[in-house]
Amino acid sequence: MLLSIIIVNYNTADHIRVCLESLDKFLKIDKEILVVDNHSPQRDIEKLPTEFPHVKFIFRNTND
Repeated sequence: MLLSIIIVNYNTADHIRVCLESLDKFLKIDKEILVVDNHSPQRDIEKLPTEFPHVKFIFRNTND
């Protein structure tokens, strides 16, 4: 069984980092994690793919 987790982000890179760390630490099942950034003006989120290479990041060009 595979659990899919989709997280939508807007300007909360620090919270996303803590969330991903918690998922890795406590959720010990097969999972795929996607983080969708809705064009955050705060670009700290762009550093996270190197910290979490197993997570798929999608960076949108608009916030709809």
